[in-house]
Amino acid sequence: MSIKNSIIILLSILLLKTSSCTKAEAKNISYNVLFKSDDVGDVNFYLDLKFDSGKVSGGSIYKGYYDCFNFIDILKINYFAGVKNKRLVYIEGIYEKDNNNIINFKTIFYSPIGNYYFNGRIINNRIEGKLTTKHGIIKGIINGNETNDVINQSDYKKLSDLLTSTFENNFFNPDFLLTSKYKKFKRKIVSLSSHAPDDIHFVFSTFYYMRSLPYSHIGLWRKLEKAEQTNHVIAQSEDFFSYTRNGENAILRINSFSSKPGELDKQMIEILNDRPQNLIIDLRNNPGGNISPALELCKYLITSQTSGGYFLTQKYYKQKSKNFKDCYEFSEGDLNMFMHALKENACVEVKLKPESNVYKSKVYILVNRNSASTCEPIIYALKKEKNIVLVGTNSAGKMLSSEEFELKDNFFLYVPIADFVTTDNKRLDQIGVKPEIEIKSDALEYVLELLN
Repeated sequence: MSIKNSIIILLSILLLKTSSCTKAEAKNISYNVLFKSDDVGDVNFYLDLKFDSGKVSGGSIYKGYYDCFNFIDILKINYFAGVKNKRLVYIEGIYEKDNNNIINFKTIFYSPIGNYYFNGRIINNRIEGKLTTKHGIIKGIINGNETNDVINQSDYKKLSDLLTSTFENNFFNPDFLLTSKYKKFKRKIVSLSSHAPDDIHFVFSTFYYMRSLPYSHIGLWRKLEKAEQTNHVIAQSEDFFSYTRNGENAILRINSFSSKPGELDKQMIEILNDRPQNLIIDLRNNPGGNISPALELCKYLITSQTSGGYFLTQKYYKQKSKNFKDCYEFSEGDLNMFMHALKENACVEVKLKPESNVYKSKVYILVNRNSASTCEPIIYALKKEKNIVLVGTNSAGKMLSSEEFELKDNFFLYVPIADFVTTDNKRLDQIGVKPEIEIKSDALEYVLELLN
């Protein structure tokens, strides 16, 4: 045998050994996991992972969303929604096994709700890990057990029937239900119920179709918490508002209008006692909240009683004669009182009443495209005051009043039960509020430079 042939045989043996070792190490495992996040709630899905030579990859069911959409929708989702390798959720990274047979993994989580770090461990056939941003903020929790069976995790046919009937019974404008746009949406939801392989595909697909509707405040979540509890179970806690000084300028940052009754009231009194030369109210990235804190803010900024606009319910749209003369006036109270007023009346007018002690110096309100919901009727009403200036970019255009309805299997549907129009009969939903000073750069820096 020649030296050349001997070398070829030796290399072949080495390649076979390497191949057999790699094949022996590679392993595919499926898990039935619970995914908890503020974006989708508490949903189950099937997670398929491949472990091979220190690398792990996989995700939700391969092409699981293909039967949920038509060809055009699939192209859009593949291109715009962050979908990778034909999986709604895709995971890839590294892993290592320690002496206790525990697998520790560090991966990247790709999905339509964003890309995050997904790090955790697998022990005794159970997987657990957290989704975090690059700054360490927790965006989700995943845990579950190994499984060999893939079965529907809910009766999606029954769920879709309840979804459409609940929407139709409670949506504020019955005329919209007769349009081709709504009928097309309903057909797609019914079709989806026959093809969704698990919760995450059903929820994401439903959200996708809901985006085609010309209204905000429509959503589907699965929540293991009680209905009255907040859906925000993951995000790190932060103050609803904060107050700082920059020389003679007061800066009130309101992260959301979800503070307890009276808290913002006390803060405004403190600001008035400090007597700043100028007041900056930062509502950027404020998603809205309850009406009570918003009313507390307004009463220290307006000089005379004024209307904050009208909420129009299904009763209003069913009336033959439509006018605002008989609207129920709401000027104070918590969210429960406000929702009760909506259910009992065809129209609810928000009345803004000033306090005896009002801030009369210059006020700058900062807004951006994420200033939404409760922010919007407030800034629209306040911009009429001579001493108040809006600075930033157009607001979100998400201004409706919605209510949560329980469907089944801990699924909840949010339905807009009231429209909103301003005193000059303008809808803010899908439109937003335009500031007097439009600026795309940092609005706070701009105002401080202007004042200094």
